[in-house]
Amino acid sequence: MPKASPILQSYNAGELSPYVRGRTDLAKYFSGCELVENMLILPEGPLTSRPGTYFVAELADSDVKGRVMHFNFSTIQGYILEFGENVIQFYKDYGQILDGASAYQVTTTYLEEDLFQLQFAQSADVLYITHPSHAPA
Repeated sequence: MPKASPILQSYNAGELSPYVRGRTDLAKYFSGCELVENMLILPEGPLTSRPGTYFVAELADSDVKGRVMHFNFSTIQGYILEFGENVIQFYKDYGQILDGASAYQVTTTYLEEDLFQLQFAQSADVLYITHPSHAPA
């Protein structure tokens, strides 16, 4: 006998917990997914492919690893901070912030091996940076 499967027309319940598996008594069961990977769930119900990324600029020093983090200055103004060895570069509105013809940079004391031990905390429009071997900044 052929197996019947209901047509799913909405995925706006998002990813469901494994604990919900088989719980057909829940309304969300019929509008959720077991796994949503590289997709965006639209409020209207369907799924769409996640947009890709694009190249903006080289790292400050492409020979060392870098770290990227976001900073929201306000609800309408956000930045991307690229931490490299001894430098931070800034990005806004899909591009690099420039100082004349070159990238705007701030010099730091963080080496490549320090970058992934950095901890961040934000209070309003101030970003606090801590590291076990450096004074807070």
